[in-house]
Amino acid sequence: MPLLPPNPSFRTIRASSSTKAHFIRLSFLSQQIPGGAGRREKVPVESDDNTACYSVQRGILFHKPRSQKIDHNFIDHLKNSLSRTLGFFPPLAGRLATIENDDNTACYSIICNNAGVEFVHTVAGDVSVSDILEPKCVPEELVSSFFRLNGVANFEGTSMPLLGVQVTELVDGIFIASSANHIIANSG
Repeated sequence: MPLLPPNPSFRTIRASSSTKAHFIRLSFLSQQIPGGAGRREKVPVESDDNTACYSVQRGILFHKPRSQKIDHNFIDHLKNSLSRTLGFFPPLAGRLATIENDDNTACYSIICNNAGVEFVHTVAGDVSVSDILEPKCVPEELVSSFFRLNGVANFEGTSMPLLGVQVTELVDGIFIASSANHIIANSG
């Protein structure tokens, strides 16, 4: 089964409405990990905690009629919708800031600076919806090729996007995938 083409179209999407750059300090519980016996401890910098985890990935698979082709208007509409949405959720277009404490723990904040999210449009001309739905075990290489931010650890959100979106055209469908930094996804 072929994988995605090596040259997809990358674009950084920023909020369409301007927001003043600001910090959001993550909630106390978001900065903590469970300790023993109901106790909570600060996150050690070198620990194997949620800062070392990878992005939360979700996707939606749609069928399309064989005669229908995804045009640039559709892709532009998705980009514009994402840009408008980021105006309501500025942390998604920001970056993480890390504050290392003297006791070898770290606290995290989100810099709402509209640095942008990664948007990718690509075509997998040899992959069909049935290639994804019919096998009992879909090849991991195929699945991971539909998502952005693969292999990006949460702490890399200081320099990498906190959200990545990929739209993949298939022979007879479309796969819309999002990858969000685990820290921002849990910072409610």
